[in-house]
Amino acid sequence: MHSKRRAPGPPFLRMPKLRAALNTPLAAALIVGVLYGVFVVALWNARGRDISRFVVAGELGVDREQLPEGLTVLPNSAGYDGLAFYRLALDPFTGKKVDFGISLDTPPYRHQRIGYPLLVWLLSGGKPLLVPWTLVLVNYAALLVLAYAGALLSQQSGRHALWAVLIPLYPGFVHSISRDLSEPVACAFGLLAILMAARGRYTLCATFLTCAILTREPFLLLAVALAIVHLRSRPRRYVFLIPIAIYAAWQVILTLHWGTSPLQAGAQPFTLPFTEYFQVLYENRAFRRLARLHFSQALYLGIVVLLTLLSWRRFPAVPGTRIAWLLYLALASILGPDIWAEDVGYMRILSDLMMVSGTILLGASVRLRTVWLVTTGVLWYYLAAHLVEYS
Repeated sequence: MHSKRRAPGPPFLRMPKLRAALNTPLAAALIVGVLYGVFVVALWNARGRDISRFVVAGELGVDREQLPEGLTVLPNSAGYDGLAFYRLALDPFTGKKVDFGISLDTPPYRHQRIGYPLLVWLLSGGKPLLVPWTLVLVNYAALLVLAYAGALLSQQSGRHALWAVLIPLYPGFVHSISRDLSEPVACAFGLLAILMAARGRYTLCATFLTCAILTREPFLLLAVALAIVHLRSRPRRYVFLIPIAIYAAWQVILTLHWGTSPLQAGAQPFTLPFTEYFQVLYENRAFRRLARLHFSQALYLGIVVLLTLLSWRRFPAVPGTRIAWLLYLALASILGPDIWAEDVGYMRILSDLMMVSGTILLGASVRLRTVWLVTTGVLWYYLAAHLVEYS
């Protein structure tokens, strides 16, 4: 007797013609583009159709009289990190702590993450009226790249392209695009590097890794992981050392430029492994509105980590991703209380861990991928709706 072959994936993927038509990177990018497009337009409308409010500029960190035209400032607010990216997008080669009426709180630490604002500066020419729009559009484009590159990786793993939409639909990216933060761009570069490694195009991989590291320095861990995997191959080993060397050189340049090391300026306290994570779950167990949001997001992170562990025996498209995942998990486990104090903090900072988890989960069983699909879809919608409603 022949056993019935289980149809792979959700019901809409069980129709052969539709399944084949949607099995393209373009379809994945289109779906992600529509979802984030609706969210961005809804949030822009809820914020009074003022694109500069995505910067989240607070009056406590600016001089209103010196600010560029068109930047809305929130009263009685310290603002958020998007203000630093906005400032660097006006002049990525700055040597001033205060310029354009905006003060950089830790200049060398902010300046080391130059990738995102440099892209915005190149596309906008640093024009104050164009920068707020370009900050949002670059992040939006990065999410499309995540979908497209993820779909190619998914197909290379023998999976349907649409499973890859779950990588850019990581709910933390909703926070990032709503506040002009750098995680979507960094993860897009990181995923492109993984895709190039899977295809054996190691020079391009090193190039994208360098861009990822200059956008968010934790991607140094991915470079280290790939270098470890290729230790026995001399040409490949040297290729993966290039991003690490460029990172070291950039640190030296910024130290000489600002007089303080970025590592010293951005130093964070560490704690015992996973203590702060479980503290978030415990403190938000009451499940009121904000507590429910915190609890759901923290629980989601734990579920994705568990799903990744359950998929561990599946061979990923790029062997180094498992080493990178372990390094990212180890770092995430010891993050201090300042990071876990608010959902924006831990959801955005763990985006690299979740992106690497996604590349591993593409090779997971149908049941595990279905759990990933349901949890991601529900939380993404819940968080997006929450941000629009309470904008």
